[in-house]
Amino acid sequence: MHEDEEEEDSCTGAQSTQQHGDFYVNEQHHVLHKSVGLLRAVALVTGAVIGAGIFTTPKNVLAHAGSPGMALAVWFGCGIFTLLGVLCYAELGLMVPKSGGQYQYLRLAFGPLSSFMFLWSELWMRRPLKQAIVALTIARYSTLFHYWQCVAPPAPCSERMVALCCVWAIVAINSYSVHWTCNLESASFYCKCVALGAIIIFGCVHLAQEPLNFLTQGQAFEGTSREIGSISTALYWGLYAYSGWETLNFATEELKNPKKNLPRALLISMCLVTALFVLTNLAYMLVLPQQELLDTGVVAMAFARQTMGAFAAVMPLLVILSLMGSLNGNIFMGGRVYFAGARDGHQLPELLAMVSVGRITPLPALLLNGMMASLMILFSVGDIDYLHRSYGCWRWIMVAGGAICQIYLRIKRPDLPRPFKVPMMVPVLFLLVCGYLILVPVILEPQLLVVGICIHLLGIPVYYATVIGRGRLFLQGATRKWTLLLQKVLLVALTDSKMPGLKRHRHKKS
Repeated sequence: MHEDEEEEDSCTGAQSTQQHGDFYVNEQHHVLHKSVGLLRAVALVTGAVIGAGIFTTPKNVLAHAGSPGMALAVWFGCGIFTLLGVLCYAELGLMVPKSGGQYQYLRLAFGPLSSFMFLWSELWMRRPLKQAIVALTIARYSTLFHYWQCVAPPAPCSERMVALCCVWAIVAINSYSVHWTCNLESASFYCKCVALGAIIIFGCVHLAQEPLNFLTQGQAFEGTSREIGSISTALYWGLYAYSGWETLNFATEELKNPKKNLPRALLISMCLVTALFVLTNLAYMLVLPQQELLDTGVVAMAFARQTMGAFAAVMPLLVILSLMGSLNGNIFMGGRVYFAGARDGHQLPELLAMVSVGRITPLPALLLNGMMASLMILFSVGDIDYLHRSYGCWRWIMVAGGAICQIYLRIKRPDLPRPFKVPMMVPVLFLLVCGYLILVPVILEPQLLVVGICIHLLGIPVYYATVIGRGRLFLQGATRKWTLLLQKVLLVALTDSKMPGLKRHRHKKS
């Protein structure tokens, strides 16, 4: 009599790969390295948050707030609201200590369909939109760096070419080394501090030289908008500048001592960012006349022309380096989302669950990220403000999904370990505000959602056709040869011996 006994492959040996079934798997059972300490984590989050927003959206916040005082109150209020989100996601990140962020939380709480819909939206809308916004902003400031005294806007074609070069340069760095990625983020973090610090210092110098301003003359709230819709839109634009604070939740597996460093890094980063944003906007408003601030598309450059003289040409360079860090953090996060979706839920092609054999980076997922961002840059319609508005709604839908998961798991899974826990009122309040932020664009600009909703709903038949049942088996069989070929070309291998097809059977006689 023969009895089948299933045994998983052991993962021992030197740095090499062996073929199991059709695909290659690392014999050393490589996983993503824990190479991100507290300082790098703070730099990663801060770098992802301080991006295009603080250099492009102050005019939008001021336009809808109506007065400098209300605009500053909006910036501070956005920081407080972001801290609520940070507290929620610190609990989620330690409760589900896997890379992938909301994908992992939705999969645990509501099953594979909800997590696939998140992946689908990330792949086609949210992630490419964000990266296109940052890359196009880099391109705009890059042109100003060469022609800093020229106020004419650069040609759209040249902007897009520069944006594409930026995207693929960052993809190359992320693919080569996690250490290089973190070092770039750290360097960008210091550039951000220098750029915003210079704006704040020159703003203080201007205040000392010209003490008469809207603060001393009691005009801080003169002209404040009294329409709820306008204040809501101002909040919407301010919160866009704070986007990216959940970056660390997408790379939890690469964080050293996450129980301590995850909440610390998130809280330190957002307190620092809130202070920098409020003081930077105060400096903008002290130096630039209100109408000039509303008319300019590149606020930091207009500020530099007014205060820095010949050194104004340095400001675009500092802004470019700062934005490169923001793009770097976003691509770092996006690659981990696609990697987690393919590895943990098998909802994306198996190739995306592989890492570079020598570099231990999710190379295929990063390449897909670069391609999707490039398509968005090449075929996007409208200016950067239009992309901002399109991105905002989908961002808050995804972020609200995390808060829903937190509340649901508190009720249904109280047994889950929670090293960091916040009062139930925090996620409830955060979710209510997220719901309000989702409704704002629906009421004001419903046309922005039409295409997005169609793309999102298209994910449902795609899920049933390709992810589960016979459709998945057919797709795997049809793409198996191409997957193996690309695996050999890219020199990548699966990281987990529990992937499909990587088990062997041993027959024992009894």
